[in-house]
Amino acid sequence: MVAATSVTLLTATAAPAQGTPSTVTIRIEGASTTLVPATSVTTTAAPVDKAGTPCSGTSAGGALEQATRGAWAGTVQPGVGQTVQMILSERHPTSGDPRTFVLSVNSVPTAVSPCALELNPGDTVLLFVSSQAPLADCRTNGRDGFCGTPDRTAPVASITSIREHQRFSRANAPRVLRGGVSFDPAGLVDVKLRLTRVIGTRRCAYFSGIEDSFQRATACGAVGPRFFSIGSAPAWSFALPARLTRGRYTLDVAVTDTQGNVSTAFARGRDRIVFTVG
Repeated sequence: MVAATSVTLLTATAAPAQGTPSTVTIRIEGASTTLVPATSVTTTAAPVDKAGTPCSGTSAGGALEQATRGAWAGTVQPGVGQTVQMILSERHPTSGDPRTFVLSVNSVPTAVSPCALELNPGDTVLLFVSSQAPLADCRTNGRDGFCGTPDRTAPVASITSIREHQRFSRANAPRVLRGGVSFDPAGLVDVKLRLTRVIGTRRCAYFSGIEDSFQRATACGAVGPRFFSIGSAPAWSFALPARLTRGRYTLDVAVTDTQGNVSTAFARGRDRIVFTVG
Protein backbone atom coordinates (compact mmCIF):
# COMPACT_ATOMS: atom_id res chain seq x y z
CA MET A 1 0.00 0.00 0.00
CA VAL A 2 1.34 3.37 -0.90
CA ALA A 3 0.40 6.44 1.14
CA ALA A 4 -0.48 9.59 -0.79
CA THR A 5 -1.76 13.09 -0.23
CA SER A 6 -2.83 13.86 -3.79
CA VAL A 7 -3.08 12.50 -7.32
CA THR A 8 0.37 12.93 -8.84
CA LEU A 9 0.95 14.02 -12.45
CA LEU A 10 4.06 13.61 -14.57
CA THR A 11 6.88 16.13 -14.28
CA ALA A 12 7.95 16.21 -17.92
CA THR A 13 9.31 19.48 -19.22
CA ALA A 14 7.96 18.86 -22.71
CA ALA A 15 4.48 17.89 -23.83
CA PRO A 16 3.90 14.17 -23.20
CA ALA A 17 3.11 11.74 -25.99
CA GLN A 18 -0.42 12.13 -27.32
CA GLY A 19 -2.90 9.36 -27.92
CA THR A 20 -5.93 9.48 -30.18
CA PRO A 21 -8.87 11.72 -29.25
CA SER A 22 -11.78 9.60 -28.05
CA THR A 23 -15.21 9.91 -26.49
CA VAL A 24 -15.33 8.72 -22.87
CA THR A 25 -17.54 9.02 -19.81
CA ILE A 26 -16.27 10.78 -16.70
CA ARG A 27 -17.81 11.21 -13.25
CA ILE A 28 -16.35 13.06 -10.25
CA GLU A 29 -17.49 12.37 -6.68
CA GLY A 30 -16.57 14.77 -3.89
CA ALA A 31 -16.42 13.91 -0.21
CA SER A 32 -20.15 14.46 0.31
CA THR A 33 -21.66 15.31 -3.07
CA THR A 34 -21.36 14.60 -6.78
CA LEU A 35 -19.20 17.28 -8.36
CA VAL A 36 -19.71 16.14 -11.96
CA PRO A 37 -22.39 13.57 -12.85
CA ALA A 38 -21.62 10.96 -15.50
CA THR A 39 -20.79 13.09 -18.53
CA SER A 40 -19.70 12.20 -22.05
CA VAL A 41 -16.67 14.17 -23.23
CA THR A 42 -14.40 13.97 -26.25
CA THR A 43 -10.73 14.44 -25.57
CA THR A 44 -8.55 16.51 -27.88
CA ALA A 45 -4.98 16.39 -29.11
CA ALA A 46 -4.31 19.81 -27.57
CA PRO A 47 -2.17 19.42 -24.42
CA VAL A 48 -3.38 20.79 -21.11
CA ASP A 49 -1.12 23.20 -19.24
CA LYS A 50 -1.49 23.35 -15.46
CA ALA A 51 0.99 25.48 -13.49
CA GLY A 52 3.46 25.23 -16.37
CA THR A 53 3.39 21.42 -16.50
CA PRO A 54 2.07 19.90 -19.77
CA CYS A 55 -0.52 17.14 -19.63
CA SER A 56 -1.71 14.97 -22.50
CA GLY A 57 -5.08 16.15 -23.80
CA THR A 58 -6.06 12.59 -24.68
CA SER A 59 -5.36 11.30 -21.17
CA ALA A 60 -7.57 11.08 -18.09
CA GLY A 61 -6.19 14.51 -17.21
CA GLY A 62 -7.45 15.80 -20.54
CA ALA A 63 -10.89 14.33 -19.85
CA LEU A 64 -10.84 16.04 -16.45
CA GLU A 65 -10.08 19.32 -18.21
CA GLN A 66 -13.04 18.85 -20.55
CA ALA A 67 -15.49 17.80 -17.80
CA THR A 68 -14.66 20.72 -15.49
CA ARG A 69 -13.96 23.30 -18.22
CA GLY A 70 -10.54 23.74 -16.72
CA ALA A 71 -11.77 24.19 -13.14
CA TRP A 72 -9.18 21.95 -11.50
CA ALA A 73 -5.83 22.90 -10.07
CA GLY A 74 -2.83 21.82 -8.06
CA THR A 75 0.73 22.77 -7.30
CA VAL A 76 4.11 21.77 -8.66
CA GLN A 77 6.28 20.10 -6.04
CA PRO A 78 10.02 19.49 -6.59
CA GLY A 79 10.63 15.85 -7.37
CA VAL A 80 6.91 15.13 -7.49
CA GLY A 81 5.42 17.40 -10.12
CA GLN A 82 1.94 18.72 -10.41
CA THR A 83 -0.69 17.41 -8.02
CA VAL A 84 -4.47 17.51 -8.32
CA GLN A 85 -5.59 19.28 -5.17
CA MET A 86 -8.77 21.04 -6.28
CA ILE A 87 -11.68 20.12 -8.55
CA LEU A 88 -14.35 22.80 -8.94
CA SER A 89 -14.98 24.14 -5.41
CA GLU A 90 -13.60 21.13 -3.49
CA ARG A 91 -10.00 20.95 -2.33
CA HIS A 92 -8.07 17.95 -0.97
CA PRO A 93 -5.92 17.68 0.98
CA THR A 94 -6.51 20.51 3.42
CA SER A 95 -4.88 21.04 6.81
CA GLY A 96 -5.41 17.93 8.93
CA ASP A 97 -7.38 16.21 6.15
CA PRO A 98 -5.72 13.07 4.70
CA ARG A 99 -8.28 12.66 1.90
CA THR A 100 -7.34 12.95 -1.76
CA PHE A 101 -8.78 12.45 -5.23
CA VAL A 102 -8.29 8.86 -6.43
CA LEU A 103 -8.49 7.87 -10.11
CA SER A 104 -10.37 4.81 -11.37
CA VAL A 105 -10.72 3.79 -15.04
CA ASN A 106 -13.24 1.13 -16.07
CA SER A 107 -13.89 0.38 -12.36
CA VAL A 108 -10.19 -0.30 -11.69
CA PRO A 109 -8.56 2.07 -9.15
CA THR A 110 -5.07 2.95 -10.29
CA ALA A 111 -1.98 4.66 -8.94
CA VAL A 112 -1.04 5.84 -12.45
CA SER A 113 -1.20 9.63 -12.79
CA PRO A 114 -4.16 11.02 -14.81
CA CYS A 115 -1.90 12.81 -17.30
CA ALA A 116 0.01 9.59 -18.00
CA LEU A 117 -3.03 7.38 -18.47
CA GLU A 118 -4.15 7.51 -22.10
CA LEU A 119 -7.82 6.73 -22.71
CA ASN A 120 -9.56 4.53 -25.28
CA PRO A 121 -13.00 5.10 -26.83
CA GLY A 122 -15.77 4.11 -24.41
CA ASP A 123 -13.60 4.22 -21.28
CA THR A 124 -15.31 5.14 -18.01
CA VAL A 125 -13.32 7.50 -15.77
CA LEU A 126 -14.08 8.11 -12.09
CA LEU A 127 -12.38 10.49 -9.68
CA PHE A 128 -13.48 10.05 -6.07
CA VAL A 129 -12.36 11.21 -2.66
CA SER A 130 -10.60 8.66 -0.48
CA SER A 131 -8.26 8.63 2.49
CA GLN A 132 -5.91 6.10 0.91
CA ALA A 133 -4.14 5.64 -2.39
CA PRO A 134 -5.08 2.61 -4.52
CA LEU A 135 -2.83 -0.36 -5.09
CA ALA A 136 -0.77 -0.12 -8.27
CA ASP A 137 -1.56 -3.75 -9.16
CA CYS A 138 -5.07 -5.01 -9.81
CA ARG A 139 -5.93 -8.02 -7.64
CA THR A 140 -9.43 -9.17 -6.84
CA ASN A 141 -11.47 -11.89 -5.15
CA GLY A 142 -14.29 -11.25 -7.62
CA ARG A 143 -16.49 -9.26 -5.24
CA ASP A 144 -14.28 -6.56 -3.71
CA GLY A 145 -14.69 -3.74 -6.26
CA PHE A 146 -11.26 -4.19 -7.83
CA CYS A 147 -10.63 -5.02 -11.49
CA GLY A 148 -14.19 -4.13 -12.49
CA THR A 149 -15.88 -6.49 -10.02
CA PRO A 150 -18.88 -5.47 -7.87
CA ASP A 151 -17.99 -4.26 -4.36
CA ARG A 152 -19.74 -6.61 -1.96
CA THR A 153 -16.88 -6.93 0.52
CA ALA A 154 -16.67 -4.95 3.75
CA PRO A 155 -13.40 -3.24 4.68
CA VAL A 156 -11.28 -4.96 7.31
CA ALA A 157 -10.60 -2.98 10.47
CA SER A 158 -7.90 -3.57 13.06
CA ILE A 159 -6.98 -2.32 16.53
CA THR A 160 -3.30 -1.51 16.92
CA SER A 161 -2.97 0.26 20.28
CA ILE A 162 -4.03 -2.74 22.43
CA ARG A 163 -3.23 -6.45 22.15
CA GLU A 164 -5.66 -9.27 22.79
CA HIS A 165 -5.70 -10.23 26.51
CA GLN A 166 -3.31 -7.39 27.36
CA ARG A 167 -3.30 -6.37 31.03
CA PHE A 168 -2.72 -2.79 32.16
CA SER A 169 -2.09 -1.24 35.54
CA ARG A 170 -4.24 1.74 36.49
CA ALA A 171 -1.28 4.06 35.88
CA ASN A 172 -0.67 2.71 32.36
CA ALA A 173 -4.28 2.17 31.33
CA PRO A 174 -5.16 3.24 27.76
CA ARG A 175 -6.58 6.65 27.01
CA VAL A 176 -6.08 6.87 23.22
CA LEU A 177 -7.50 4.06 21.09
CA ARG A 178 -5.93 3.55 17.65
CA GLY A 179 -6.25 1.32 14.63
CA GLY A 180 -6.51 1.13 10.87
CA VAL A 181 -8.76 0.02 8.01
CA SER A 182 -7.78 -1.81 4.84
CA PHE A 183 -8.01 0.09 1.56
CA ASP A 184 -11.50 0.10 0.07
CA PRO A 185 -11.93 1.13 -3.60
CA ALA A 186 -15.30 2.73 -2.87
CA GLY A 187 -14.00 4.77 0.08
CA LEU A 188 -15.07 4.75 3.71
CA VAL A 189 -18.16 6.48 5.03
CA ASP A 190 -18.04 5.62 8.74
CA VAL A 191 -15.78 4.14 11.43
CA LYS A 192 -17.51 3.23 14.70
CA LEU A 193 -16.32 1.97 18.07
CA ARG A 194 -18.02 0.05 20.86
CA LEU A 195 -16.27 -0.06 24.24
CA THR A 196 -17.82 -2.02 27.11
CA ARG A 197 -16.61 -2.64 30.65
CA VAL A 198 -17.46 -5.35 33.16
CA ILE A 199 -16.56 -5.16 36.86
CA GLY A 200 -17.07 -8.39 38.73
CA THR A 201 -19.84 -10.53 37.24
CA ARG A 202 -22.78 -8.14 36.96
CA ARG A 203 -21.71 -4.51 36.76
CA CYS A 204 -21.74 -3.65 33.08
CA ALA A 205 -21.15 -0.28 31.41
CA TYR A 206 -20.54 1.07 27.94
CA PHE A 207 -18.86 4.23 26.68
CA SER A 208 -21.35 6.70 25.23
CA GLY A 209 -20.04 8.90 22.43
CA ILE A 210 -22.88 11.35 23.14
CA GLU A 211 -22.36 11.62 26.89
CA ASP A 212 -18.56 11.20 26.54
CA SER A 213 -18.61 8.94 29.59
CA PHE A 214 -19.44 5.40 30.68
CA GLN A 215 -23.13 4.58 31.18
CA ARG A 216 -24.80 1.59 32.81
CA ALA A 217 -25.85 -1.20 30.45
CA THR A 218 -28.10 -4.23 30.81
CA ALA A 219 -25.92 -6.33 28.49
CA CYS A 220 -22.22 -6.14 27.77
CA GLY A 221 -19.48 -7.55 25.59
CA ALA A 222 -20.50 -8.48 22.04
CA VAL A 223 -24.17 -7.50 22.39
CA GLY A 224 -26.21 -4.65 23.80
CA PRO A 225 -24.55 -1.23 23.74
CA ARG A 226 -24.52 0.80 20.57
CA PHE A 227 -21.51 1.86 18.54
CA PHE A 228 -20.51 5.52 18.26
CA SER A 229 -19.02 7.17 15.20
CA ILE A 230 -15.49 8.61 15.17
CA GLY A 231 -15.35 9.74 11.51
CA SER A 232 -14.18 8.00 8.35
CA ALA A 233 -10.37 8.13 8.47
CA PRO A 234 -8.73 4.74 7.75
CA ALA A 235 -5.94 5.52 10.23
CA TRP A 236 -8.35 6.14 13.07
CA SER A 237 -7.82 7.23 16.66
CA PHE A 238 -10.06 8.27 19.54
CA ALA A 239 -9.03 10.01 22.75
CA LEU A 240 -11.04 9.06 25.84
CA PRO A 241 -11.67 11.82 28.41
CA ALA A 242 -9.51 9.96 30.95
CA ARG A 243 -7.52 6.77 31.38
CA LEU A 244 -9.64 3.67 31.75
CA THR A 245 -10.35 2.46 35.28
CA ARG A 246 -10.47 -1.06 36.70
CA GLY A 247 -12.42 -3.63 34.71
CA ARG A 248 -12.52 -6.12 31.85
CA TYR A 249 -13.03 -4.36 28.52
CA THR A 250 -14.17 -5.33 25.04
CA LEU A 251 -13.36 -2.96 22.16
CA ASP A 252 -15.03 -3.49 18.77
CA VAL A 253 -14.55 -1.62 15.50
CA ALA A 254 -17.23 -1.55 12.77
CA VAL A 255 -16.59 0.05 9.37
CA THR A 256 -18.98 0.98 6.55
CA ASP A 257 -17.96 1.81 2.98
CA THR A 258 -19.83 3.96 0.46
CA GLN A 259 -21.48 0.86 -1.04
CA GLY A 260 -23.11 0.02 2.29
CA ASN A 261 -20.83 -2.92 3.12
CA VAL A 262 -20.45 -3.17 6.90
CA SER A 263 -17.81 -5.15 8.79
CA THR A 264 -19.76 -7.17 11.34
CA ALA A 265 -17.84 -10.49 11.56
CA PHE A 266 -15.58 -9.44 14.41
CA ALA A 267 -12.35 -11.41 14.84
CA ARG A 268 -10.68 -11.61 18.23
CA GLY A 269 -7.25 -10.05 18.13
CA ARG A 270 -8.06 -7.94 15.06
CA ASP A 271 -11.21 -5.80 15.19
CA ARG A 272 -12.33 -7.13 18.58
CA ILE A 273 -9.93 -6.88 21.51
CA VAL A 274 -10.57 -8.05 25.06
CA PHE A 275 -8.24 -6.56 27.67
CA THR A 276 -8.06 -5.86 31.39
CA VAL A 277 -7.24 -2.88 33.59
CA GLY A 278 -6.52 -3.88 37.18
